[in-house]
Amino acid sequence: AYPEPLADRLYGETKKFLEDHVTATLAKVKSGGEQSLLANYHSAWQEFQVSTTLGNMVIFVAYFKYE
Repeated sequence: AYPEPLADRLYGETKKFLEDHVTATLAKVKSGGEQSLLANYHSAWQEFQVSTTLGNMVIFVAYFKYE
């Protein structure tokens, strides 16, 4: 018996999650109209920066924990 490879499923699920997230973020940025577009974009950008920093730290710690 061999384990089922899950790489394709992981890729598909990750792709769908990211597409849905980007679509929702775009709708949120556009929601205030042209007057608040820049402020909404700036807010989304700051959220992205924090998220990527935390994600990188998690990957970094996990990498060195199992090295």
